[in-house]
Amino acid sequence: MTPRCPRLRRAAGHPYRDRKSTKAVVVCGYRRAVPQLPNSIEPNWTPGPKVAQWAKKHGFGDPVPATDSDFRAFSKAHGGAAPGLYLWGDSEHRIYIGIATQHVVKRMRSHVKEFLPVSNIQNFRYRPMAKTSAELREVERKLVHKAVEDSSNFVVMNREHAAVIVGDSVLDDVMSQADQAAWLEDPISTWRSSSSSQAVDRAAAAEKAWRKFEKRSDKADIVEAVALYARLCIPYAPQTVYDWWVITCPGWKNKDFERVCTVNMAFLELLWFVEDRKSGKLTVSVGTDKNFLPTLWSTVQLRMFPIGQQHQSGGSYEEVIQFASIADFKDALTRSGALRRGAARFALNRMRRGKVGGRYMSSHSPQLANAVLDRANELNVKPVEEKSLKTRLPKGWFKNFFR
Repeated sequence: MTPRCPRLRRAAGHPYRDRKSTKAVVVCGYRRAVPQLPNSIEPNWTPGPKVAQWAKKHGFGDPVPATDSDFRAFSKAHGGAAPGLYLWGDSEHRIYIGIATQHVVKRMRSHVKEFLPVSNIQNFRYRPMAKTSAELREVERKLVHKAVEDSSNFVVMNREHAAVIVGDSVLDDVMSQADQAAWLEDPISTWRSSSSSQAVDRAAAAEKAWRKFEKRSDKADIVEAVALYARLCIPYAPQTVYDWWVITCPGWKNKDFERVCTVNMAFLELLWFVEDRKSGKLTVSVGTDKNFLPTLWSTVQLRMFPIGQQHQSGGSYEEVIQFASIADFKDALTRSGALRRGAARFALNRMRRGKVGGRYMSSHSPQLANAVLDRANELNVKPVEEKSLKTRLPKGWFKNFFR
């Protein structure tokens, strides 16, 4: 008779099994169950040659199948500890680059389960590196950016450092992916008017800052510039304000500069106005996806000043465009379909990272948001032809651009 108690089963030499397991293994002198991995290895699947070349170039080893037996064999070969980086590939040849300070197999077991709704992981490659978590994270960030920018057009599944969120997002719970695609295709016709913003409970706390902003002589110009951006580049701006994007005024200041106004999404600034306190000159900066920027000649004509990636969490496609004045910003956004598309695509990808939180939410100005949305409702925005040629300007051409 087989004992029902696990301890008695082990003492009697019977393997202990649970309901989710199909086999038992010997660990520390006795047998215990090992839950099986939920992925399925496709018999005819082979790793892509371009992935293999890229992985070898960047220090990753040979592929290890994502099976329980291969994971255990790998762990045994490395003495139960394998810190460093790993690169896994799924059945659709999408990739992910991650880090582990102790053992990559532990991370791989988690990934196989967590990514199952969107990825059927087939294998992984290991790059040994005994570093701190911060050091590994920096290497990971650089590798993700290199993979995204590679001419092989890899689909990179990393959310933190990648340019585009692949798979499900928390935004999908309130705005379907079909609605997101419809907005990206035509932000003008999908605009839904709204008379007021959310977060009215923030109004009292933001009143002092709003009164200060109201005294600015260029208040109307700033409001109209943000309204134009909201109308063309913020997904369903009246419905997503406060939860998914916020606007603050004023911001930080030092002896030379003052942040006048900022639009934030998911812990990242997307549109901001900075004033030179000595000259009174106001510059406008906007985050874009560089793959959609206009041609070189159009960029010069539109007086667009690309200053590159400004945030580590902005993803490898981030290209911040700076304008010497509010007028230049509004003119470029009015005339350039490519700039609209680049700013809109970047904003949607940031919004898909998650809701606004922390100090950004607590600094939101409902008064300014209402002013922006009211003005956006009044704007007569027209579609323009889009020229989405990727352009990188040569270094040094802009030295005298704003003089």
